[in-house]
Formats: sequence, structure tokens, C-alpha cells
Amino acid sequence: MAVISPWTVRNYLVLGDFIPVSSNGGSVLYRAKNPLARGGYSTRGERDLDALRGNEAEWNRTGVRWAVVWIKDNPLEFVELVFHKQRLFLANDYSGAYYAFNRFVQQKPDSTLLENTVANYFRAAGNFWWVSLWILVASSLLSRADHWRSIPSVMLLLLPLIYLLGIHSVFES
Repeated sequence: MAVISPWTVRNYLVLGDFIPVSSNGGSVLYRAKNPLARGGYSTRGERDLDALRGNEAEWNRTGVRWAVVWIKDNPLEFVELVFHKQRLFLANDYSGAYYAFNRFVQQKPDSTLLENTVANYFRAAGNFWWVSLWILVASSLLSRADHWRSIPSVMLLLLPLIYLLGIHSVFES
């Protein structure tokens, strides 16, 4: 709260609306929840929000409203999209070293075997993090199955993952 509240107050004073962090949240939510959404980043939704960009508060509100309407009208597609988004979120580290290196390799038509091998190494390293986390959690639960007091420590370990799963289930993944 100490970190976020000054920005929230700033948004209220400047934009005249309660926007906790960022005024692009409505746009991101709508691009992630509309008939054109495929789980990853989309440049735009079925309907164009860009005309409202001059009024950040209205741009945000409209994006949220359109996304909520789509979710209510398409509950099965919403759930299906959540599962697909989690697969994308947990599959690769597209924002890390793998993406940076792989992008470089893909720009070169004459990529060498070594360059492709290194790109695949970065992909595996990105996936290793998630696999290691799940192994650690499973082994912790199995080794202390009779000690329910271990659950808070496991939950503490899982909190960042639970937070990210929640965010990536609803917004772009």
C-alpha cells in the first residue's frame, strides 16, 4: 500500500477517477478478453479503444466494461482462455534471455547449429525454473504430509506464483 497509494492518489488528482495503478488496465483487460483474444499479447481487440485514448479514465473504464460484458456473455470461452493463458504463461520465458537470444537468431537466415543450440538452452533454462518450483513444492508436501504446520511455509513459497497465475489468467499472458 505504501508503494502504490501515492500513484493511486496521483491518478485520482490528475485523471479524476479511481485508477489504482495504471490507466491502460482496461485496454489490456479488453485485449485479453474479446472475440479476437488468443491468450498472448494482442495489439487490439475486436472493437477499437484507441479513439478514447485522449481521455485516459474513459479509455480505462470502457475497456473494463467491454471485457466484463464479453466474460459474462462467454463464460466457457473465458475458462478455456484461462487454461490456454496458463499454458502460455508457464511454457517459456519469452521475456528473458531465451526471447532476447532467440529473436537475434531468428533475424539471421544463416543461424548456425551452435546459435540454435544456445537458443534452445535458454528455452530449457526458462522452463527449468517452473519445473524446479513444482518439484520443490511437491517434495515439501510429500516429506511433511503428516505435519500440517508446514503448509504455511509452502504457501509462502507459492504466493508469488499464485499472484502471477491470477494476473495472467485475466490479463494478457
